[in-house]
Amino acid sequence: MGGTISNCFWDIDTSGLGTSDGGTGLSTAQMQEASTYLSAGWDFVGETINGPNDIWTIKEGFDYPRHVWKIVNFVGWDGVDFKDYRFFAEQWGQTGCSEVNDCSSTDLDFSGSVDSNDLRIFTTYWLSGK
Repeated sequence: MGGTISNCFWDIDTSGLGTSDGGTGLSTAQMQEASTYLSAGWDFVGETINGPNDIWTIKEGFDYPRHVWKIVNFVGWDGVDFKDYRFFAEQWGQTGCSEVNDCSSTDLDFSGSVDSNDLRIFTTYWLSGK
């Protein structure tokens, strides 16, 4: 079959695997840095060098990259809708969001508060019908 795997990674610390048939093994710390993925061409929220689509987001030092459309679907599995908007609105104005209190995952830009920047991210995906 012989394909090529590029710009893909796995966590050597959590998997215990130092080698694989493809991809690049990285430490957990490296896997939780945006720069790892930006240099590989991944399109993240807030940057345009790798594209304007804002596909990925990451909470550096605490988590791995996530698809943005997935993180705005707060309620159920039926896509982003008014139930998600209501949930988001209930969190509006919260501050002190951190790895311990992530404001129910509504601090979408990981700035520490639920504000207009998070609303912009949310509405982008809500209105796209994803």
